[in-house]
Amino acid sequence: MASLTSIKNVAAGIEEYVGCATLSTDEFISFEFNQSVVIDDISVKKSGGLQTKLEIVYPSLAQTAVITDNIDGAWFLNDGTNGAGKRWYHLPARSKLILTITQSGSAETVTLLVLGRAG
Repeated sequence: MASLTSIKNVAAGIEEYVGCATLSTDEFISFEFNQSVVIDDISVKKSGGLQTKLEIVYPSLAQTAVITDNIDGAWFLNDGTNGAGKRWYHLPARSKLILTITQSGSAETVTLLVLGRAG
């Protein structure tokens, strides 16, 4: 399994948090943030044939929120129908952001880029 898991140290000011791995079905890139963080932007670079799921796992009771790529490549929390989703996320310390490959024809390189700041 080529999954990538890393703990990200949240710094003052805007920081880039990047993960890149060659993944196939059911593999993932996971970021765990060591402090509370406000995520201003999320970008996923992937091959056209890959299907992905991006979710936030909150540390209390491991509650999960799915982010969908719904409108012009912008990421939204849960249902982004008609632009109704959030464009930023406040995550408490020890929250995880997990990008999972749900379906792929073969292993492909995937990059997850997050812009965030201490929250």
